[in-house]
Amino acid sequence: MIGKKNYGILLFAVGLALVFTACEQEAKGKTKSPEALPPGGVYSNTQFVTLMSETEGANIYYTVDGSRPNTRSTLYTSAIPINSNTILKAIAVKNDLNNSSLLTEAYTITNFDMVLTELKWLEILENIENNNWPDGSDRHNGTLNLSKYTRPDDIYPSGSGSGLRYDGTFDPGSNISIGKNRIYSIILPDTTTKIADGTSNSPTFQHFRNLRTISGAFLSTIGDYAFANDCTSISITSLPSGLTSIGNNSFQNCTNLSSLDLPYRLISIGDSAFQGCTNLSSIYLPSGLISIGDSAFQDCRNLDGINLPSNIISIGNNAFRNCTSITDITFPSGLTSIGAGAFMNCNDLEVITCEREIPPTLGVGAFADTEVGMYI
Repeated sequence: MIGKKNYGILLFAVGLALVFTACEQEAKGKTKSPEALPPGGVYSNTQFVTLMSETEGANIYYTVDGSRPNTRSTLYTSAIPINSNTILKAIAVKNDLNNSSLLTEAYTITNFDMVLTELKWLEILENIENNNWPDGSDRHNGTLNLSKYTRPDDIYPSGSGSGLRYDGTFDPGSNISIGKNRIYSIILPDTTTKIADGTSNSPTFQHFRNLRTISGAFLSTIGDYAFANDCTSISITSLPSGLTSIGNNSFQNCTNLSSLDLPYRLISIGDSAFQGCTNLSSIYLPSGLISIGDSAFQDCRNLDGINLPSNIISIGNNAFRNCTSITDITFPSGLTSIGAGAFMNCNDLEVITCEREIPPTLGVGAFADTEVGMYI
């Protein structure tokens, strides 16, 4: 049995030993952590990973199954081939030094055949023209499912051409017509963040005359002239939930649009975004919306219900011009400016309610040719 006095001496000795051990470890220094080249990331082909430590003569031990390495793990001697999704962990060890901190790198290796390069996109369209649709698609209802395709890495960029660019921009190629008239619905690749800009003469989705719906899990931006003029069949009722920006003229003259709920993350609607959508009768504007561009809803003659959200700051010139079905509207307290001609020729507009103590500034002819009966 150990007496109280002896027990106290024993605890003191153990504590002192721990202190000396800690001091010794601190004095020994630490091996520099290993580095991996290339680092973890998404790649479309096999990567040969080299490991190195700035500590000369250090041995590196690693694992590729996610477990923590030790000196009984695989000793690094040459480049490590990684051809599938892998979590690489490594430590550097040297005698008389403490082991290094843990290195962790995650590698995602995609099937190159599923990378939506320009050549792959052209191949898909040619196959659709011959009634041979990609796996997961439904040729009977014209649904093209691209969700499992991915963007190229910097080794296989598709540059400014069609397909899915390495920055996440999808461009179907406005100069390509083959196969597009067979497509009624498109599910974009999960790695798509933006639909490319088009022009008035070459809208992004030119030749998609039968396209009705489009969706994308992580789409945040619809570019200028994306669906303008050619996509007269498009009849979507909602847009992807992550969308924050709708570009200029993006849905101009999409005459089959009738009702649309805009996602809650949306911040801005570009100039002429929905101009000429003559059958659009209702649209939900989300609470986060800040600005409505010039002529955004001009000539939407059937639009009869506008719920301006509380965070809206500005309404552009001619934004609702010729929207002849609007009868009443409420301006929230945050609205500071209404552009010239914003509600010109809204012939049925009779009641305006303003929640702002000081009314917003008005551009020239903001309510010209209306029958406004009350301004509060």
